[in-house]
Amino acid sequence: MKKAIWFIFNNCQEVQPYLEEHLRFLQMQHPESSDFYEMQQSTFSTWFAKRVMLTLYFTYFTL
Repeated sequence: MKKAIWFIFNNCQEVQPYLEEHLRFLQMQHPESSDFYEMQQSTFSTWFAKRVMLTLYFTYFTL
């Protein structure tokens, strides 16, 4: 199931800016690492859910 979710995220044009943001986040958090693709594949869905929740939270409270 995780591979299917990753496939969808990785092939959805609307998600691409978030994938790029997440990659920058990983590069800042783990500058010594060289395998960001595997790291991103295993952590993106959780990070993305939190990112969306924060966006919704701040949108709601700034209306």
